[in-house]
Amino acid sequence: MKRLEVNGGGQIARQNSWNGTIKGEFKDLEAGGVVFDSANIDVGAANGHATVKKLELKRGENTISLEGTADLPNRTEEFGRVPADFKLRANVPELGSLTAGMSPPITGPAEVNGQIKVRDATVQVDLAAVAGPVDVGSGTVQHAGVKLRASKKMPPPLPDEKDVGAKPIPPPYRRTGTT
Repeated sequence: MKRLEVNGGGQIARQNSWNGTIKGEFKDLEAGGVVFDSANIDVGAANGHATVKKLELKRGENTISLEGTADLPNRTEEFGRVPADFKLRANVPELGSLTAGMSPPITGPAEVNGQIKVRDATVQVDLAAVAGPVDVGSGTVQHAGVKLRASKKMPPPLPDEKDVGAKPIPPPYRRTGTT
């Protein structure tokens, strides 16, 4: 870690009360065989809203970034159900430098652009990716293009701890055996 600055306040259990910022620079990250030279983050929260001004991962000329906004819920269980809008971009002229920790590394250029939105407790993903030629060790893909559109209606959040046992939780549930 090169630098991390956290300033803020609010109640941990009430995310919509958070006010503050997180800014940081990290160096030499690796996870699951994927390697980054640096990561930069600039995130803020105020008045029930969070803003990802910058989340950027870099390796040489390769850049992956995320930015966007989200409402902050009253309870953790409501994440994924409150409005959010994020943009994802990846400009990766050489996958090999990112996947250097894999055996064998994946090489070639790729680009990804898309959005992740949450509206009415439904997560919507709209991504487009192009790549090629890409060598995966056991073969080569000359050109690939993928358009992904997906959505998922999130189930209702669990009740607050203080409400557990105060009222029945509606189905789905199954009763087994005899009473």
